[in-house]
Amino acid sequence: MNRTDFPAIRNGIAYFDSSCVSLKPQSVIDVMNAYYTDYTACAGRSSHAWGEKVTAEMERSRETLAKFFNVKSQSVSFTRNTTEAINIVAHSTKGCVLTSDKEHNSNLVPWLRLKNQKRISHFILPTDENGISMDTYESLLSKQQISLVAVHATSNLDGMSLPIKEMAKLAHKHGAKVLVDGAQAAGHKEVDLKSWDVDYFACSGHKMLGPSGTGLLYAKDPDSLEPLMLGGETVKETWLDRYELEDAPHRFEAGLQDYAGILGFGEAARYLQKIGLSKIEKHCGKINEEITQLVSAHGMRILGNRNSEKRGSITSVIPNKMKIHELNLMLSNAGVYTRSGAFCVHSWFNKHNLPGAVRFSAHLYNDDSDVEKARAALDRIKGLL
Repeated sequence: MNRTDFPAIRNGIAYFDSSCVSLKPQSVIDVMNAYYTDYTACAGRSSHAWGEKVTAEMERSRETLAKFFNVKSQSVSFTRNTTEAINIVAHSTKGCVLTSDKEHNSNLVPWLRLKNQKRISHFILPTDENGISMDTYESLLSKQQISLVAVHATSNLDGMSLPIKEMAKLAHKHGAKVLVDGAQAAGHKEVDLKSWDVDYFACSGHKMLGPSGTGLLYAKDPDSLEPLMLGGETVKETWLDRYELEDAPHRFEAGLQDYAGILGFGEAARYLQKIGLSKIEKHCGKINEEITQLVSAHGMRILGNRNSEKRGSITSVIPNKMKIHELNLMLSNAGVYTRSGAFCVHSWFNKHNLPGAVRFSAHLYNDDSDVEKARAALDRIKGLL
């Protein structure tokens, strides 16, 4: 894997904050710049050459991403991020919703708001360092008459993954649909939505080598959802007293889109496919194993399972003496970029009465030199940890 494809780290930074936002290869940057320099126009509106090219390239990105996740292109709608995609599903949800106790705020707060508005009932599936109990999960499905299961594929807190395929099968057995927050899984490992057989899937471009402000929503049955916003491009025709909605996926894409971003999103998927998701997963696992050994040698607490194979590309730690933000700052000053805080999973940290953690999150561009830089930084402050 060629680190020189990523201009942001040519200055030698050891970047371990990919769970927040991943770096962009030069090919993604070039595709976005080409839109602004060569054919800036609207998609789906203007019939001149630039407009037709933008429309064609946007639909090419849609087809690329649909193939990336093994679904039909008409079931893929572009959004600004995972958060918007989840909110589209929430906008159309009634009944009983089940989430885990380790969801990102984007897959918790929308459901809490609906609960407060008395539009849904909300139930919590507990997790521990080994994952979930499938017996507890099935019991909740049957006893609480769950209509929607909304869970992460991979946790941004500790890197632990849920058995989505098995969970979807059980949910469907009990008449529930499944929404998956795939932000941390997409771009790190193979995500085959046809095999998973989930009803909805959300992810963000900025976590899979694409630009910020891009994401997507997969809906097995798009007609089961109402658009979150209406306006230009979402309707076929309007009259002063009525309107006719566009077919999916365009009914969910209100207003002018981030065309450069969408084109970059498609290019990011092509870049990942070219390398191979299984190769990326194996590489990130190797880097994470080295980080696990490093932080363990310094006596820090690891969140989730201590076995790095269970945590994909993420290692979140709590030092024994030093405050988490102090550790993050010292690492940053040494050119090792991590993240400290609650990672938008405040509810889990509050439940466990913890102040937060420092997170190392790897991607395909990390290598042994980054680990060595982290080792040198931690060795210099080992007496303070």
